[in-house]
Amino acid sequence: MNEMALHILEAFDRLGLSRLRPADLLDAGSDSEETRAALAELVFSGALREIAGQYERTEFGRLEAAGPRELTLLTRAGCHLCEQALRQIEPLVSRFGAHVRLVDVDTDSVLRREYGNEVPVLFLGSREIARHRVDPASIRAALSDARQ
Repeated sequence: MNEMALHILEAFDRLGLSRLRPADLLDAGSDSEETRAALAELVFSGALREIAGQYERTEFGRLEAAGPRELTLLTRAGCHLCEQALRQIEPLVSRFGAHVRLVDVDTDSVLRREYGNEVPVLFLGSREIARHRVDPASIRAALSDARQ
């Protein structure tokens, strides 16, 4: 992913907005052609979706911009494996200064289609590190590596 695309994905957090217009992304002196090309690339990749001339970051886009110690657990209500995974990673989160974000796959049709039968799925930053079952030793090693 190029720098402009990452800049756009991070702009959602930086500006505290859920939807952005292309004008929100144009700083003084920035290249509008480069911005338009990056937006098109992000829409094509599924990191953004366009809605009435505005752009909304998808969960895939949020994962691309996630920090190295940011855990994302894809889950769904009533999933006992998801509940078990969360119980296993919670002690590691505080120990390693990480953050965990829970995302219900049933709140987004793309996530439901992609991961509906796969939960729980755990990401560290943008990298998937577990699916179906969580191995605490593997998670501990991944978080330890992310510290460095």
